Amino acid sequence: MQQAAVRKFKHENNPFKELTAKWDIPDVYALISQEIGGQSGLLGEVCRYLLSSPGKGIRPLLVLISSGFGSLEKSSSIKLAAAMEMLHMAMLVHDDVLDCSKLRRGIPSINSRFNDNTAILTGDYLFGKGLGLVSQFGKDAVERFADIITQSVAGEFKQAERIFNPYVEIKEYYDIICQKTAIFMATCCAVGGLASGSRDETVANLECVGRNLGMAFQIKDDVADWSTVEKDLGKPVVHDLRQGVLTLPVLLVLKISSKKEKIKNVILSRDISDRELSFIQQEIKVTGCLEMCLQTAAGYIEKALDLLVVLPDKPARQDLDMLLNNILAF
Repeated sequence: MQQAAVRKFKHENNPFKELTAKWDIPDVYALISQEIGGQSGLLGEVCRYLLSSPGKGIRPLLVLISSGFGSLEKSSSIKLAAAMEMLHMAMLVHDDVLDCSKLRRGIPSINSRFNDNTAILTGDYLFGKGLGLVSQFGKDAVERFADIITQSVAGEFKQAERIFNPYVEIKEYYDIICQKTAIFMATCCAVGGLASGSRDETVANLECVGRNLGMAFQIKDDVADWSTVEKDLGKPVVHDLRQGVLTLPVLLVLKISSKKEKIKNVILSRDISDRELSFIQQEIKVTGCLEMCLQTAAGYIEKALDLLVVLPDKPARQDLDMLLNNILAF
């Protein structure tokens, strides 16, 4: 697979921490806590447990930075950012039930700590609270919020139809991660621009930036599944293939490895031993598939960076540049 040359991306000293402080991400989580953390009984206990391990906040950060291209006050943007983060939290809680995941960010998942029914209800509650916040921004914002959900579910169905299928095409993988991840990040950028009064052209370009960033981010996450030890990742390594999900590293090794037929038969068996996983992991490593994946991810980041020049020359553009240049290091 031929790869285009890409820029050497800089990795500054914790630029993400700088951006989250500048764009008031702590205020986003404070609002989420205000919205869901004050409940009593089991619901309150579950919500407080969920809030004890917040994520990186990339999606709300995209909302806030994108709002910097318009005239909306930051306090209003925080409500929209919180809505998008609650949607993300809800989807993760449901995903852990679907995947039977025991860990989330290094601690027991909601379904593991409590049970599946509690996790599903928690996700539903978060959907409702997020929708309540986003509804304050009008019909377009609500429709985009709903589209994230429908696209993600459609992507999940496509993925479920292809488990343990070594004949999946790489284009199908791209379509799935676009629906499951990239559309969400694209929408975060779009609604941030829309709600702040940005021009239609700016909103469209922000949406494209977010989509390319989302593609890169998911590919990088899929690489981590094969290259990160469990304690660092916060979930079991090679979790995806154990579940029958073939991500880009596996699809590439099935294209280029001299042992592709053996790998294919292992996958078709649907019962992959630790020894067989180690064999596939080693083959992915020696064939350079992880490097190829990261190169592909970097190509998406380059496309996003190329779009920055057509955005209004505001401080938000420099911050978006900083985020893009460092996203693969997070």
